[in-house]
Amino acid sequence: MRSIFDIVRSWFRSRSQKTTQHSARSRGPSRTHAEVSEITSELLQELRSAPESRVKGLLWSLPRVGTGDPQPMLKHQAESLMRLAENGFASGIIHLPTGSGKTRVGIEIIAHCLEDPQGRVIWATSGVSLLRQSVIRLVEMLGRFDRELSAQWAGSEEVQQETLFDEADVVFVTRDTLTKWLARAADGRTVEDSLRTALTARKGSRRARNVTLIYDECHELGAKGLQRAWRKFDERVLSRGNANERFTVIGLSATPMPTSTDAHKLLQDCIFPVLEGTRTQKDWDVLVHHSENTQALTDLKILCPINLSLQKSGFFDIPDRLVSRVIDEEIPAGALRRGNSSEKQWAHEFSLVFNRRVMTHPDILDFLADRIAQRLPKMGKTMLFCASVEAANYIVDRLRRDKRVGEGLVTLVHSRMEDSEIAELEEDADDEILRPETQIQAFLDRGHQPCVMVNVGMLTTGFDDPKVRCIVLARLTFSKNLFWQMIGRGLRGPYAGGTPDCYIIDPIRLTDRYEVFQGYRPDLDQRGIPQTDLEDRNSAMHDPADMAPLSCEREPPPESNVVIDRSIRWGVRRALHAFLVGKHFKLDVVNKALTHVQIIHSADGTTKIAAVDGEAGTGSLYAMLETHIRSLEERNGHDLPWLYGLLPTRLDDIARKTFLRKLQVIRKRKITSIDAWHEYELKRL
Repeated sequence: MRSIFDIVRSWFRSRSQKTTQHSARSRGPSRTHAEVSEITSELLQELRSAPESRVKGLLWSLPRVGTGDPQPMLKHQAESLMRLAENGFASGIIHLPTGSGKTRVGIEIIAHCLEDPQGRVIWATSGVSLLRQSVIRLVEMLGRFDRELSAQWAGSEEVQQETLFDEADVVFVTRDTLTKWLARAADGRTVEDSLRTALTARKGSRRARNVTLIYDECHELGAKGLQRAWRKFDERVLSRGNANERFTVIGLSATPMPTSTDAHKLLQDCIFPVLEGTRTQKDWDVLVHHSENTQALTDLKILCPINLSLQKSGFFDIPDRLVSRVIDEEIPAGALRRGNSSEKQWAHEFSLVFNRRVMTHPDILDFLADRIAQRLPKMGKTMLFCASVEAANYIVDRLRRDKRVGEGLVTLVHSRMEDSEIAELEEDADDEILRPETQIQAFLDRGHQPCVMVNVGMLTTGFDDPKVRCIVLARLTFSKNLFWQMIGRGLRGPYAGGTPDCYIIDPIRLTDRYEVFQGYRPDLDQRGIPQTDLEDRNSAMHDPADMAPLSCEREPPPESNVVIDRSIRWGVRRALHAFLVGKHFKLDVVNKALTHVQIIHSADGTTKIAAVDGEAGTGSLYAMLETHIRSLEERNGHDLPWLYGLLPTRLDDIARKTFLRKLQVIRKRKITSIDAWHEYELKRL
């Protein structure tokens, strides 16, 4: 089989060659169907298994397949497009239940937008896994397009290229990248910005574009960082000329409204306003083009019904006596008093503590592992949602050691899995490297076989395996969106190659709180809503402690000539000093030190690193990493803004350690640009 680089040479077009190749399309001989099939099949294989770094940033010239529409739309999908057309393709929401084919509708919207020569599409969503599936779906649906397409999985740096929307018809981005794009477009100090130029160029100009943003899982538009950037983008870009007419936003989701109603105002006033002459299907004060009834799709076997027989048997219910004992041991008396907080705020805080202290307790996990091992043949293909990475690792170990299950039937996905290519940079790394995409593919390859996928938040949205028969909810949540997204992973019906029904196993009896047969109903009132909803802010959350602000939310880092407090151990002080000035440092020492220090800004403008009791906050840890970037910049004599784009959005031990490895390589090899970094990564493959 050809390597990724053989494929790159055959169908990845470099930017410098793009113009020549466009003109050559009409002159050169057309590809045969066999050649096209080979190209697309190899591309799909790479997209399913290759690390993000190997497919991100490259411009793909996707061939004209010429086979026609490979998947004609179903009635409810066609109706959603009809309603969208009746509303003049205005910005709005298409609300379809999980498993009903939202991505297929999105592909049809792309086809419509690209009928306009000036039309371009940005496809955005939160997680990398979900974005990867969207890219794969586009390639699978090439037969729907009667021409060649250019597409790109872009990072934050691509928007700095003036030719971005000249070259790519469809651009795929994560939520973090979109946030940075909007903030950059709204920043008046940025002279050239491709998104701003595309929307504000003079009518008839070669650079003018009509941009459609398709946001998959649009409830994530409630994220605070994204909303802050969007407001500035609306004020400083969309208000200029006819930019607002050139920018359309289509939201797709089974749970379209953010949990926090504080986030609804921007959606109602700016992103999805109900315009005169449009017709909304829901009384949510936003434009809903179409909303499909879950029961209707279940009757058509597009979705499958929920089966609570295993749940009602009580076999999986965690005994009250066990829960009470664990709570007495792990949660101090009075720690969960409501005080002056609202009911919903208290419930939110309670769920975080309960998940950390109770749902990660070994006795609770031992009980669940034993019950799953006994009933796995009956449960079938199962997805287990855990409360934390520690809980997931523990229960995976228990299941793999259990002779009734075995190692080969258990897979694990969470955000602390290292990227093998970065891990290889450390010569003494001897641990087995597991990448999420390889674990997901192994689970998919098992078909209908009874097996278990243990995950922590990463697969709550967008993951699509029709063979999943059982969902186990081993975490507490009061977020309606998260609850429905989790159980939606198992609701693909027979028409979609799925199962006749889906078992929902609820050890902590969430199903007693949510009326599971009534479908999704958002909270629309303004009373007692939490100020912050961590589960909506980042749907890939695996532990509240790992939450970190987006880069556009961070304060500027301190200067590198900081004072290191002498109360810190000498060896640690020495390692921190080397870390700050860009010299050789011991990775393990610095990594451990970063979790127990804080940065203090004095009134006289000086900065000091001091010890802190317990774990340091994420803001301090980010400031330390950004300080090191500043040190590298001073050492090189010029700015390295692209390094800030490599900072992880969730700062846990693995993410911090991985970033430090990158910095070691960048310093040692004197890499000074993002292109040079990508070139280095490609050479290593």
